[in-house]
Amino acid sequence: MKNALIIVLAVLLLISAGFNVKLCSTQNQSENNDGFILPVENTLPGIEGTYTGDIKFKQIFTSEQKDFMIFSAQYEPGTKSSWHNTKQDQINYVINGEGYYQERNKPVKKVKAGDIFITEEGVESWHGSAHDKKMELLVFLHYGKDLIEWLEPVNDIEYESLE
Repeated sequence: MKNALIIVLAVLLLISAGFNVKLCSTQNQSENNDGFILPVENTLPGIEGTYTGDIKFKQIFTSEQKDFMIFSAQYEPGTKSSWHNTKQDQINYVINGEGYYQERNKPVKKVKAGDIFITEEGVESWHGSAHDKKMELLVFLHYGKDLIEWLEPVNDIEYESLE
């Protein structure tokens, strides 16, 4: 209920700010969410150079007028992105599970349900689920071509040493 309220408030805020919001259909969604809160649309295996493990995406809504979108990203245990640089700010809200977030040359931060972390434009970072727990994010961002510059993979030895 709390998560649905957050989504509704975000949509209302965007509408009040003049965004032309297009809600995405939830029809034909899998009834088995495997412990995740939101239904999923696309499951992608790890793609070399972007992330390792399995991640599921569900587009919540888009605004064609302002090129804005919200989607959920559901990380299976042990899934992590490569280091990357976003070309504009991105807000990540952890709605389920636990994981990690790190900016280049800064300590790793543990994140859990209810936490928000912001990836600022031009800041190199990575994020991923805990070794033995799933993590589900609501991601708020502007969309378009080439928004992410993918860098090197996160060092597996360093990731495995995280508690």
